[in-house]
Amino acid sequence: MSQARQARIVEAAAVGLFFIQALRAVISALFGILYDYGFEGSVNAWSVGAVGLMAITFLAPLLSPRKHTAFALTGAALLALAARPILNVNELMPRYWAGLIVLAAGGMYLAALIRSAPDIVAPSLIVALVLDQVLRALGNTYDLSIRPDFLSTQIAISLALALLALWLFGRRESPAPSGKLSVTGGLAMGAGLFTLTALLTLPNAIARWSDFEYTSFAPLLIAVTCIPLLPPIRNAARQLQSRRSKAGLLTLLLVGLVIGYQRWGIWSALGLLAACAVTLLCLMRAIAPHNGKPDRTGLGLTLGLLLLLAFNLALAFSFTYPYTLRLMQGMGLPVYLVAGWVTAWLLFSPAAPFPTADEQPTPNFEQTRVLALLAAVIVMAATLPIRVGNHSNVANVTAVTYTIRYGFDNRWRYALEDMARAIEQSSADVVTLQEVDTGRLTSLGTDDVYYLARRLNMHSYYLPTVERLTGIAVLSRLPIVQAEGRLITSQQEQTGIVHAQLAAAGHDLHVYGTWLGIRGEDTQRQIAEAVSIIGANSPAVLGGAFNTEPGNSAYAAINDAGFDFAAFGLGAPSPHVQSRDPVPHTDYVWLRGLDSQRGWLPRIPPTNHKMVAVKFAVP
Repeated sequence: MSQARQARIVEAAAVGLFFIQALRAVISALFGILYDYGFEGSVNAWSVGAVGLMAITFLAPLLSPRKHTAFALTGAALLALAARPILNVNELMPRYWAGLIVLAAGGMYLAALIRSAPDIVAPSLIVALVLDQVLRALGNTYDLSIRPDFLSTQIAISLALALLALWLFGRRESPAPSGKLSVTGGLAMGAGLFTLTALLTLPNAIARWSDFEYTSFAPLLIAVTCIPLLPPIRNAARQLQSRRSKAGLLTLLLVGLVIGYQRWGIWSALGLLAACAVTLLCLMRAIAPHNGKPDRTGLGLTLGLLLLLAFNLALAFSFTYPYTLRLMQGMGLPVYLVAGWVTAWLLFSPAAPFPTADEQPTPNFEQTRVLALLAAVIVMAATLPIRVGNHSNVANVTAVTYTIRYGFDNRWRYALEDMARAIEQSSADVVTLQEVDTGRLTSLGTDDVYYLARRLNMHSYYLPTVERLTGIAVLSRLPIVQAEGRLITSQQEQTGIVHAQLAAAGHDLHVYGTWLGIRGEDTQRQIAEAVSIIGANSPAVLGGAFNTEPGNSAYAAINDAGFDFAAFGLGAPSPHVQSRDPVPHTDYVWLRGLDSQRGWLPRIPPTNHKMVAVKFAVP
């Protein structure tokens, strides 16, 4: 392979990576914009316009010229590289506008690349997906390169890539067959990009779906992502011309998603790995050789990207159904199944048949094995299990409850690291977490529980309550003897209660965490059900977001069960809590069989919840 060809792959992979990062940034920004107006119960012009602007952004491939692709490639690459560092600015609107620019530039670049070098489109995308997995693994699922402290490094990377793009503009690359993307292929590409970026190449999301260990799974997913680059796999894919073989791939994709959703451990993980491999193979075959028929690359790619947006919005509604569209309740898996079916649709479409080896040659990437091995080793090193010290002899325990709002502060800045520092400064031994995400694009695909547990060197237990990727959790420095979670009857957003039995100073300490509904929810019934699940276990700590102001009659059930307020409680503060904040508190820590020594409200990033901390002695 020529030097210019290799350089083009590097440039294309970088633009692809930045496109994926920009997609997450814009989706998270849209979530913040729509979330605020959704809770206000109104929709204004800006909340609709923000979505509309993203849709307009995806019209950019229509502007990519059919000729003079060298100009289009260089111009689009430079635009994406210039806007990418702004994504490191942790503010809602800069993140939103910069993301739109990168998405528009990425769409124009992809259209030009399909026309001029179709053989490197899918391989470059695969390299981008592998790089994304490595960067996220190095950051404990929080993309290392998207953080504010990475800004100077990102500027240097963008400048270096800009020089590469300018160098490529003046070079004549070895000739390659031109390509095109049909409307059918474009729709399949958009659906495939959705399933890959929203689930199938997010190892933490797959781990939560399948209930399989992330640290074991992440290196394996790297290998599966690289498989389509291997010449034997590509050659085998070219032979899949019969309707029976195509139907087999479609079935494998859909069945893999269904099995993956069942939380069957290794079997679910294998099903999702198979779905990932099939999706990647489908994308590699979406681009057809230019055979003289009309070139609809711009239109096909635009429609595919608009479909990508539609699937992301539908998935977001499946999480926020109580406050947006009730009919989307439980529709997360169906959204993925529809996207999977559309991805494999091209296998049956006469408009986009599998090209033969003579029609669409692909380069021999000698570095494939090295890339896969190096990436897997890096990910394995980054995800080695942490060792939590033996703190079972701790007699004075600090328990904290914290509703982290999916990692965002009240200005929709991603503040997960600030939240980690706040927990650290509270000297917490045990933390109950509410409103945690473990792989949604709306929170940058980060696993909040995994990140905080490794960052704070704590054990963890997570209970998914909504679509496998949102729920509640417990973190603990004390050894977790056993843990379990139960769902609670919910009229609005599904919630539950998590229980961790800890070893503390030779005794069993039972810690419970919960999050109760807000709008139109029967809080009295939920509290009664939670108390019933707790039973007679003692000594016990109950922390969480009860989403009810002090004085509500629903708390009588907790008092009757023998729990005492250990922090800001009904009517007036506990003697141990000092606070002048007039904002009502809805987060509490309760104790049974324990005497509180001190309760306080630690300083945290500004959100719509307070962190509550209580120190007590284990009897």
